[in-house]
Amino acid sequence: MSNMQETHVFDNTHQERKRESVRKWYSTHRELYAQLRKERYASDPKRRAKARKAARMHRAKLKKGHTAGRVLTRTLNGDAVQVYTTGYISEKYGVPSHLIRLWEARNLIPETLFEEDKHRLYTSAQVKLIAKLAKKLEKFSKKQDDPAFVKFKKTLFADWEG
Repeated sequence: MSNMQETHVFDNTHQERKRESVRKWYSTHRELYAQLRKERYASDPKRRAKARKAARMHRAKLKKGHTAGRVLTRTLNGDAVQVYTTGYISEKYGVPSHLIRLWEARNLIPETLFEEDKHRLYTSAQVKLIAKLAKKLEKFSKKQDDPAFVKFKKTLFADWEG
């Protein structure tokens, strides 16, 4: 039994040394590896097409505003609820994330129900309120000299410079 444990430890140590040697080789031969990869893509049309397709799909996801990890599902009172991160809401409505936190501090938006690892998560009801505030902000920002906008800005954004 102890012989098996020693073999297992030896295997792990051996694997770690092998991984470390691969990492070391890659760090010293990075340019060579990149050159070999370029040559491989240049000589193999199928591989090149596959790489280009992967790059196109990645760019499309970025352009579309990929939401992985930004729209989540949590349980609230026994029901599954979709919740959204501050970054996702900020991108979707064009409002800076610090402004969303300011609105929450000013009680314009109800406090977040979940704080997971100090990350704010907003429910769809809160997102609707943020959307309304963002729409008002957009409407008023076109009329910067309007006294109603000045009053609106003072009440909502006293701490915000923008």
